[in-house]
Amino acid sequence: MWYSRIVYGVGNEPLIPSREPYDYIVLLPVYNEALPLLTAGIQSIIDQNYFRERVTLHISFDSDERSKLYLDLVDWLNEHSSDVALYGGTDFVNPPHVNAETIFGVYQGVRVFVHKFPHGGKRSTQAQTFLHIEKQVQLDRLDRTILVLLDSDNFTYDNAFHNIASTFDRRPEKRALSGYMTCMSSGDNSSKFWNLIQDVEYLSGEMGRSFELMLGTVNCLPGGFTAVRLDVMEQSIPESNMTVAERYFGELPIDTLTDYHRCYLGEDRYLSHLLHQTLPRYSMGFCPAARAKTDPPPTLQALVRQRRRWFLGALSNEVYMLTDREIWSKFGFLCTFKTIQLAFRTNFFSQVVMSIFAFADVNSNPSSYIPLAISGGIPLLLNYLAALATAIKLGHSKVFLLQPVMLIVMTISQLFIDFHAVFTFTQRSWGGPRHAAQDDDETEGEGHATQQPTDADSRAAAAATAADQFSSVPMHEDTELIEVVGHPNASSVHQRLTPHEAA
Repeated sequence: MWYSRIVYGVGNEPLIPSREPYDYIVLLPVYNEALPLLTAGIQSIIDQNYFRERVTLHISFDSDERSKLYLDLVDWLNEHSSDVALYGGTDFVNPPHVNAETIFGVYQGVRVFVHKFPHGGKRSTQAQTFLHIEKQVQLDRLDRTILVLLDSDNFTYDNAFHNIASTFDRRPEKRALSGYMTCMSSGDNSSKFWNLIQDVEYLSGEMGRSFELMLGTVNCLPGGFTAVRLDVMEQSIPESNMTVAERYFGELPIDTLTDYHRCYLGEDRYLSHLLHQTLPRYSMGFCPAARAKTDPPPTLQALVRQRRRWFLGALSNEVYMLTDREIWSKFGFLCTFKTIQLAFRTNFFSQVVMSIFAFADVNSNPSSYIPLAISGGIPLLLNYLAALATAIKLGHSKVFLLQPVMLIVMTISQLFIDFHAVFTFTQRSWGGPRHAAQDDDETEGEGHATQQPTDADSRAAAAATAADQFSSVPMHEDTELIEVVGHPNASSVHQRLTPHEAA
């Protein structure tokens, strides 16, 4: 914790500005999201204390229907696109008789693409969006372009992009960064038990990434908030004729349950595994000064569904990781640590039995209390103090009282998660609070993950109509962009927002 705090900072305070600005491409998949939560997350991206003409946002729906959510979002974008007079905006035109796959506009100075793709899961939506991105990006700017992968239920703090750019600039060996995620637990959420418990869990769990850094790399770049230099996605994977992007966004095997869990449920860990293979030690980092908060599952049932997906995705990916000779040669200490951690995590019942015998021994032999208290109490105390120090810095005072409660509640919850994962292991379903109604459909046949494009040519053909309109558009020449799209009424878009002006 102290290592990452000293090297990378923590919280939302702005770091030293980068010497040269980066271009940002934000990829935001959307599926069955609540409109207020989605619009709040989008607005938090728009309101970043960063140069707005260097930010491009892709909002990608995992459904090709003109759903109520899709239409409501387009209406919201049109209603508020010109709210900030300094930047202006344009209309997002989508006539009903056209039903375009992609529409485009300028929202408060930021270029925004809204896509609709056939339902195929998160990674499939990312893949089809990436086809549009590849047609627009300037090849000579790949190393100065950052791809940000976000979830649609996230709220991004206003200095996140600024601090990511600063970290990449100050530490050029870093090629990918994990952001610092906590849960929404203030305001209306301050009285919600599961929000509070998971916020404390997230805050404590993120400290583990700092320890992983000292072992050579972070184990997982979270799908909810990850920043990757775009040129990394174009690097070739060792002993493969494919780039990282071609492999990750291509057609992956899901014939076996293990492959399904690995590639479909644990797509973020799968991407991390590819980067572990491709990049040298210390190339993947953790930026605790880039913060976002997510909307967590509101009930135990929803939590169990979500964690079942996390558990199966993590387990299947870490089996591959711990049997990969190349990763062991690069990250031997991390692999050793993960082996011990995985063994501990999957022996919940043994831990319960050992605890029962330990307390029984104390009752029959009170003198054994002292060594038991030392061996069990010191690690818990150190964990509590470390979490408390971070909580004070972030202003999460609730950790002081809820850390012990969280340890008990989440340990008991893990019992339900383990049982649910075992009894639903053969079900090909995503899970999660917004997918409950669709899971029955996803278990039919091979699952929706098979609906992704089969090769680069067919995917490019599907995206060509919309993407060709913008393929020659420079990343940050907004006046030319307006002429291409046909919206000459946003002449003020080229003005840039400096961090000082935004503050």
